Amino acid sequence: MATARPLERIVFAGAHATVGEWRCDRGRADFRDTGPIEHHLVAFARTSVRIRHEGGRPFVADAAVFSVYNRGQRYTREPVHPRGDHCDWWGVDADTARAIAREVDPHAAHESDRPFRFDCGPADAALYLDQRALLERMRAGEVDALEAEEAAMAIIARALVAARGGPLHARAARPAHRELAQASVAFVGARLAETLTLSTIARALGVTPFTVPLSRSDKPVKMRFEKPGYDPKTIEVPIAASLEIEVSLAKQREPVAAKSPAPIRKKPVAKPAAPKTETEPKKPKAPATLQREGTIDPFAK
Repeated sequence: MATARPLERIVFAGAHATVGEWRCDRGRADFRDTGPIEHHLVAFARTSVRIRHEGGRPFVADAAVFSVYNRGQRYTREPVHPRGDHCDWWGVDADTARAIAREVDPHAAHESDRPFRFDCGPADAALYLDQRALLERMRAGEVDALEAEEAAMAIIARALVAARGGPLHARAARPAHRELAQASVAFVGARLAETLTLSTIARALGVTPFTVPLSRSDKPVKMRFEKPGYDPKTIEVPIAASLEIEVSLAKQREPVAAKSPAPIRKKPVAKPAAPKTETEPKKPKAPATLQREGTIDPFAK
């Protein structure tokens, strides 16, 4: 009896992104339900298949329709193509998924465990071709980790924009963004012989791997800023479309060793005088013999 081939093959696995090939043949016993999804991902079909997310409506995924999943998503499939469900998928970790959703989909539940609110979306020819070309380059070993993670994030961002039906507007570069770009160029240029990842560069520059703008809101929004070695700070401010927020954090003070308190000198307290005790009365002295002036007569009576 022939052994069923593995469901998937991982083409790339990084700190924030994973790319894989899914091959669920029609003859598998678990074809209808292979369990919950393990990543936040977008899948591009290589064969047509009918997909139904738990609680959702069925749709046919093919070269013109990609499918979208949150991690833990349960779903079922029904065969359309004789070979079954074959696709290539682009996935990211939870924090990166939330960051991408904030960037391209203001109506998504950004802080939830389901930041992708769509089941599927339209795949135009350019998007489908770009992801296929990138995947082939990855399989050939022509893409390093940095480009692979950037590519996975970009593919997912483009797919979510297509799913919500709106263009991805480019924002004018701000001074802070230009400075960050220059710092990135300098950091990478000094380390051309090293293998760098987005996480390495982000940690060195003090930013997140995926830059996240805040959605516009006239209502004040509370934001908390934290940085190792500095006291955290919470501010409340309305977010305008082009607002740049500058926050100064106070450096944490070095812990001071507890010192023993200086001794307090007390003024000496005068001791109370001892009570007088009664003593025997002194005997009166004998009156002194009076002496008159002149010569003393020793024979006088």
